[in-house]
Amino acid sequence: MVWRMVGLCAMLVMGVVFVGAGRAGTGPATAQAKAGEAFFEERIAPVLKNECFPCHHATTPVSSYEGGLLLDSLEGMLKGGDSGEPAIVPGDATKGTLMPAIRYSYVEEKGKQKRNMPPKWGKNRELGGKLGEKVIADFEKWIRDGAVTPEGFRKKRELKF
Repeated sequence: MVWRMVGLCAMLVMGVVFVGAGRAGTGPATAQAKAGEAFFEERIAPVLKNECFPCHHATTPVSSYEGGLLLDSLEGMLKGGDSGEPAIVPGDATKGTLMPAIRYSYVEEKGKQKRNMPPKWGKNRELGGKLGEKVIADFEKWIRDGAVTPEGFRKKRELKF
């Protein structure tokens, strides 16, 4: 009789644990995802929009996006461009082509596909150029933390601010 009660209590507890675990939209995982989305929208999206989208957005006025790389969606970043490598690997900021490019780690060589970004441009190449160290650190943190984005950025080719 005692063993039956222990078994019944164990089943009841297991049922509560499994039912509780299946509830969507609650707990620390959701809070972490919301914080990640907020970080993306506040720190990453504005830089992408201002510095990257002129050449790496599906609706860019340029006849074709540079290097086959689209940075207007997580899907595009994961796919990568003509180099065949992803731009980012969520959780590992040491992989992918984006971090070396924005750190200006690539040695410029004629005909080389990988380039430092954003490039310097303008009549005297006085515009554009390397991003600030804080911005680069934000990108590194975002990638290291899993490259969390809002649902609308994951596949859609348009950001709304």
